Amino acid sequence: MLYITTDASDFYHRDQECPAFQRGRNASAPNNYESHPIREVSEEETAKMRPCTTCLGET
Repeated sequence: MLYITTDASDFYHRDQECPAFQRGRNASAPNNYESHPIREVSEEETAKMRPCTTCLGET
């Protein structure tokens, strides 16, 4: 399974529809922060990251 993240995040998400992912992306624009590109991460890569509790639940 592939997940998504950005280079500025320690979290991974199920997909771009995640409300928490969207809040993070939308919060950047009003503050003139750079919107980092979305990238896919494999299950192996997620071992070094934290899962999003909104779309992936508590683990």
